[in-house]
Amino acid sequence: MLVCDKCGTSLSDGSKFCYKCGDPVTRLDIVNEPETKLRIICPKCDAQSLFRVSKTDNELTCPECRLNFVSRVTRIRSKRSRGEKKTGTRTYTIRVINLDGREEVIGFMDANYHEDFELRSKDIAVFSYINQEIKVVQNITVNRYMKIRKLGDCYLATYAYGPQSEEVAILKAWRDEVLLKSSVLTHMVKIYYFISPILIKMFGNHWIFRNITIILVNPIVISIKKRLQR
Repeated sequence: MLVCDKCGTSLSDGSKFCYKCGDPVTRLDIVNEPETKLRIICPKCDAQSLFRVSKTDNELTCPECRLNFVSRVTRIRSKRSRGEKKTGTRTYTIRVINLDGREEVIGFMDANYHEDFELRSKDIAVFSYINQEIKVVQNITVNRYMKIRKLGDCYLATYAYGPQSEEVAILKAWRDEVLLKSSVLTHMVKIYYFISPILIKMFGNHWIFRNITIILVNPIVISIKKRLQR
């Protein structure tokens, strides 16, 4: 981290001169980033663990499920969100200040039209990634978090059959070609995306629940497949 020793301005890594006062960057401008501890949510198992963070992007490992993920620690400068009623999604555009003083814009979409996640100016926020994709947003200041839900995730079918299965593909096609084109049926999709993650979180570890899910979903998949073929 670079901080001008003359005027106190935060500088980007690799800067040769202070953009504010023009003072050359020397070793006196190098400041070791302080280490702090934050309770960060695991993007996979939702376990909240205490981690040591000392930079903007921190490579972490969940002590519960052993997932490796990256958490970006930032300070919020501004936030805009826009809900799309037809698709049931909400788009976020967030301007943040990283620990090294650099500003950037983070954008993502969440499959939750109704709820706007609270991120105020100067709040400390953590964005956790798996394979460079945002999975969890935490507002450390108010101790709240949001798991990003993708509209493409057909939760119960993916849970029962697997993400690359024919059943999941059939249900996605039915959702996109029929359900989301009706204002009434779109509400059914929203209810499904609200309820199904809760059911999986509560009963997903039980093989009986998986078998029951397959028994209930199979007739629906067969019926939809016949309709799509016609």
